[in-house]
Amino acid sequence: MKAMTNEKLVARNVKIGNWASIAGMAVLGIGLYISFQLPQYIPLSIICLLGGIVLSNIGLYNTNRWAKRPRADEVLTKTLKSFDKRYYLYNYALPVDHVLLAPSALYVIVARNHDGPIYYAAGRWRQKFNLLRLFGFLGEGVGNPARDAERDVSKMHKFLSENLPELKDVPVRPLIVFTNEKAELHIQDPPLPVLDAEGLQDFLRHAPQDSLSSGQIRQIAQELPHE
Repeated sequence: MKAMTNEKLVARNVKIGNWASIAGMAVLGIGLYISFQLPQYIPLSIICLLGGIVLSNIGLYNTNRWAKRPRADEVLTKTLKSFDKRYYLYNYALPVDHVLLAPSALYVIVARNHDGPIYYAAGRWRQKFNLLRLFGFLGEGVGNPARDAERDVSKMHKFLSENLPELKDVPVRPLIVFTNEKAELHIQDPPLPVLDAEGLQDFLRHAPQDSLSSGQIRQIAQELPHE
């Protein structure tokens, strides 16, 4: 398996997270100083406090997503490293975050790094309530990864049609992968495959191996971004 990761994008977003966190704390500090020392400038204090909260949340989001290790791309790369040369993993190099080229299809992977119990039933995703997550310290909630996967499949189809029309008929299929080893999946009748890292390996090993020939795989790999 060959993995390609846009390391420049990762490094840039780590820097954004670090600087936004620092700036957010500084602006919050200024707002608090004005509140206590210069009460005649309360409107300015409110602006600083709100701006500091926004910057801090931007920093927290980027830190949780890009600086917290292991990142989704690292888990996916490690999980798939035992697969042969017909498998290509693209991280942050295409219109969607993770794309896997395999003999069975071109897979769009929606990765989630949540831990603890994850529930799905009757079209609803949920986690147990956590006060820290409410304030953003544990990152985003699980959201609706199935809807995100459908959106990413559409993005990938559009990308292929507009930029690589000769590949527009390649099968594009969605996968949801929870990359945190502490995730506990309680999934009932999902609309698409929902897997952990080990489950991803099993899924790929049992998937049809002849949907794309070796020649087609090489052609697609040559057309997609490569190092």
